[in-house]
Amino acid sequence: MVTFRPAIAENLRRHLRSLGLGLLLGVGLGGAVHAAQPLPPPPFGLSEVHTGPEADRRVAWWREARFGMFIHFGVYSVAGRGEWVRFSEQIPQSEYAKLADQFTPDPKGPEEWARVARQAGMRYMVLTARHHDGFALFDSHANDFNSVRTAAHQDIVREFADAARGAGLRVGLYYSPLDWRFPGYFFPGLYLESAAAMRDQYHQEMAQLASGYGKLDLIWFDGGGEPWLGFGGIEFDGGKWRSRDRDKPYSGGFSWQDDLVIGHLRQLQPQILINDRTSATADWRTREGADRLGGFDNVQPWELCVTLAGAWGYQPGARPRSFQELVLLLTNTVARDGNLLLNVGPAPTGHIPADQIERLQELGRWLQSHGKAIYGTRGGPFLPTRRAW
Repeated sequence: MVTFRPAIAENLRRHLRSLGLGLLLGVGLGGAVHAAQPLPPPPFGLSEVHTGPEADRRVAWWREARFGMFIHFGVYSVAGRGEWVRFSEQIPQSEYAKLADQFTPDPKGPEEWARVARQAGMRYMVLTARHHDGFALFDSHANDFNSVRTAAHQDIVREFADAARGAGLRVGLYYSPLDWRFPGYFFPGLYLESAAAMRDQYHQEMAQLASGYGKLDLIWFDGGGEPWLGFGGIEFDGGKWRSRDRDKPYSGGFSWQDDLVIGHLRQLQPQILINDRTSATADWRTREGADRLGGFDNVQPWELCVTLAGAWGYQPGARPRSFQELVLLLTNTVARDGNLLLNVGPAPTGHIPADQIERLQELGRWLQSHGKAIYGTRGGPFLPTRRAW
């Protein structure tokens, strides 16, 4: 165990002051942290995570990057009430599908996303290839509800991947195996055929994305794994319906067969990284929301994802977080040995709201001066506190 002498701690404080961190944030250094035992899975974390020297080599570029852009974009952007609008407002599919008639974004939008990500000092990007509503931003061979076969007539995933690579950024795709259009997701036992059709769509779309869009650096899964079926489980005990206890595993007859998907994915993309929201062993843990920043963990790679403004999907008029709050989120995450994935929700035109661009550019200017305290660093040996120096 390493003990940090007072003189060393003071030298570290002086170094951070020279970077402008202490004066800007008004924070001090807390107690020393040491090599940690892996923390328990965060909410929604389903699988184990690879650890050890080989796992560390696989994620080395990702850990060094420290900062990425998340992009939630789809037909829900037209409604402007967040990415869960269909479910939260119980919109029938026949009505919801009409939003695709109004979804005709600017094909140059992804170039703007990549340009802004570079200006913000981000090193990788993640786009929602398909969210829970089932609308795919690519020419899915398994699903006609997509951006190529509706009014947009655009393969937005391809535009995005080309733009990100052109800007020198790593390419990531978000993908949701679950699909609200299938009753088998909610009741896999009662509608097993529907659940199996949803699974087939998942397998086919993942194979298509992994084989048809060049090198992918990561897949950000959401909504997969048996424990999430029916939003954590609705079961019938013979007398009434009730929610399955959180600690009780799913025991029905349906399986996503995640190991098959991930095995094929790694064959097609040997260096790809995946998060912990399927039943297959992952490369990093996902913490969602600023309130789940959590503790120090230098054993399991992890990432905190937060929104820049409002919901994950577009909400007109949503105010971005303050510059100080963003710097605090970034530095507190990196000090705990994590990455920060900061989300934007472009308008249905495909453009990021101007006030959000301005805030990201402001953060990028700060990183131009202080990036040496962020990029390529590891967490510790001290955690920030709010005590002024």
